Amino acid sequence: MAVLQQVDSKRQITLTPCRKTVDQFINTIENASPICVQGEEAAVLLSLMSTPPWQPIFERDLQCVAQGQDGTPLLTTWISLPVFGEKFCGAGIRLQYPAARNLMERIHASVRQWPSSVELVEVSGYVAAS
Repeated sequence: MAVLQQVDSKRQITLTPCRKTVDQFINTIENASPICVQGEEAAVLLSLMSTPPWQPIFERDLQCVAQGQDGTPLLTTWISLPVFGEKFCGAGIRLQYPAARNLMERIHASVRQWPSSVELVEVSGYVAAS
């Protein structure tokens, strides 16, 4: 089982809007832009994902299903939009740490701009070099 500690906190984390098909396949939404979190903000986001009660939620489906253009494996998980947008980001907005609060406010605002057809958020990050 993959764990969040395997995700490289120095590389980009991508939040991609998705939905399930009738056959239960997961497809990205073409008319909605992914959110790319980079640099120090990626480390902050990964840190927030790694705290209780969020860590087991983000790790439940965490797996390697793709690789980046450079061939580095990506670890990916899927979270329902209501849980990610309102509960996870909503909790982050109430944090006292300004960098985390500002990041979560921006992500929350971006997610709210996605079309109503979005059901899931695909969260992908690069596997850290061992």
